Amino acid sequence: MSPKIVILTGKPNSMRAAESFLRNRKWDVYSTNNIRDAVAAVIKRRPDFVFLAADHPNRKIKSIPKLLAQAVQVQIIGFVESSATASVAALGEMNFHYSLFPPVSGPSIERIISKIKKDEEQAAQESAKASRTDSRLEKSEKETGISRRIKAGGTASDNTAIVQNSRMDANVALRQLDQLLDDGTETAKTDSSSPAGAGNIAYMPTSQTPAEKDPNYGYIPQSTNESPTGPLVPTSGRKPHYSELQSPDGDGKAKKQKPRFEVGEEPPEREKPVYDPYAADWESKTNEQFRQPPSGEQPANFDLTKPDAVKARSTGEVGGVPQPPSTAILTQDSPPTAEKNVKTGTQQDANRPFSQDSIFLRGTQQALDEASQKISGLDHYEELEKSTHAACIIINSPRFSGYLVAAMGKDRRVDAAFMNTVRERLFEFLKSHGELVDDQEQAMELKLEEVEFEDWALHKAEFLRKSIHGSSEVAMAFFPSQETQVQLESSVTDSMLMMNIDDLKDDVPVEFDLYIYMPNNNRFLLYTPQGRPIFGEQRKRLRTRGVNHIHLRKESGKQVKKYRAQVFLNERIAEMKTRIARAG
Repeated sequence: MSPKIVILTGKPNSMRAAESFLRNRKWDVYSTNNIRDAVAAVIKRRPDFVFLAADHPNRKIKSIPKLLAQAVQVQIIGFVESSATASVAALGEMNFHYSLFPPVSGPSIERIISKIKKDEEQAAQESAKASRTDSRLEKSEKETGISRRIKAGGTASDNTAIVQNSRMDANVALRQLDQLLDDGTETAKTDSSSPAGAGNIAYMPTSQTPAEKDPNYGYIPQSTNESPTGPLVPTSGRKPHYSELQSPDGDGKAKKQKPRFEVGEEPPEREKPVYDPYAADWESKTNEQFRQPPSGEQPANFDLTKPDAVKARSTGEVGGVPQPPSTAILTQDSPPTAEKNVKTGTQQDANRPFSQDSIFLRGTQQALDEASQKISGLDHYEELEKSTHAACIIINSPRFSGYLVAAMGKDRRVDAAFMNTVRERLFEFLKSHGELVDDQEQAMELKLEEVEFEDWALHKAEFLRKSIHGSSEVAMAFFPSQETQVQLESSVTDSMLMMNIDDLKDDVPVEFDLYIYMPNNNRFLLYTPQGRPIFGEQRKRLRTRGVNHIHLRKESGKQVKKYRAQVFLNERIAEMKTRIARAG
């Protein structure tokens, strides 16, 4: 009979691949990141095993094993979704008898359950052996008249009966859960899951011997004298690679595991890389930031002729709410409250081929004017200086192709609503003048090498336009390029894409995981994790072995555009700095 399991994850969509793997093998799987739903499912469904994320964001997670143990008799297995030190420490503090370390996958879940069953079989055999010994002792007592002393606590069956008689009613358990969570913050209810990579399995043995149907499974021990075995085993004095995570196996020996997954199964979802000048560290916020303002919010280009806008100009209020006289920056949640179309400086083109009557230049100027909103009564603004934060719109048309890049004063992140307005107005202008332009391209945030944006634009851009938005100076420059299109091909499975290794830049961190395909066993092998560079020697080695393409997850396709844009623009920055250094 297939096992029945309940999984309480720490993040929505974090175990989709593992769930699919198990369901394909006819397992009964229920997964959620909502604590209340998970406890209710355990009480109602009576699963064989419960998997509990020790790094769940709700701080009350440490009390859940004890609560479950009081309500039902179930084996609880701890796991963590992140290999961060804090997550591993949280898993160790909860002192589970069995634990899984990241990346958690379907095969790793299958292996640990097989081990648990094997341990229970061994415990049952030992229990049967002990029973036979007890029978012989009882027979000896009757013959000799000498009684043996029963150890405190009685037999395992006695303890089981006591605990079963003291089981709480399921409704009582749920009420206690509600009380427990009253002063905590519960995460949003989400039953969907996301890819989790195939990975390592580890268990933390203790001095206890697991007994079949032990009622104490799930209790948090009062003593934490034994320190859990850590999942990361650094070698040669360096930090372990994602594909070099190690964990103790059943024989106590550390074995190197490599993240692999079957063709057709979702690839591993990796941790976000650390900050890097090329690999932006706020990738997870990009999709959320570059969206249209939610309903009920004023967009950055709201009509100044409407009553609310007139009131804003005269009273400094928006929607009846007084606004401060000066705001550091406008965001999607803080609509503009004053006049627009205020320009600073001169219109600088640095003798570029774009003339003043160029359709693209005029469209950019008009879009910039319509999107820019200056706060009323503002006497000063934050000037454009050295920049590392930028935003970009990819321009693809038969007449011009390249990157329209924006930066704000004091190296602020570019306002998302502002970029959306510029994008919409520019594409509308170009199409109204008969230009064939790809209007599906979305604005995206970039991380650049530090540069004096205005000087850089005058050296390398076709034109530069400036204005004021909010309390900050904003500049837009166009950098032409004929290589904005990303050439991605279908891979051997629908969940993967592949690209030519010549499209990668040597020694530059990548924005996505890179895999090589192993045709002999029909699997993918993680070659370069996100945030790490692929070195020139690696590419030479791949070509020598006949590998001309490298693979990536399908959902990483949009990150390839971001990677290409950052590489191109950072190369232009390096060229300018080299030129200045030679001249100086």
